[in-house]
Amino acid sequence: MERPKLYTPAEVADMLRVTPAAIHQWVKQGKIKAVRIGRIVRIPESEIALLLGRDVGELSPENKMSARPVV
Repeated sequence: MERPKLYTPAEVADMLRVTPAAIHQWVKQGKIKAVRIGRIVRIPESEIALLLGRDVGELSPENKMSARPVV
């Protein structure tokens, strides 16, 4: 069984074009599900996919740029 890919709040913030503080706030508010190991916070790839309305496969490193909104 493959372990899910986990991202730091800074990585997720970069993908969503928000601040890491916003990601931490969303985790605290329960808007984003996260894994906590002590004080370390990691967000599963599946949760990011839900936020972006995409399949998990679309968030692979090769496709990271496509995860950004088009401006």
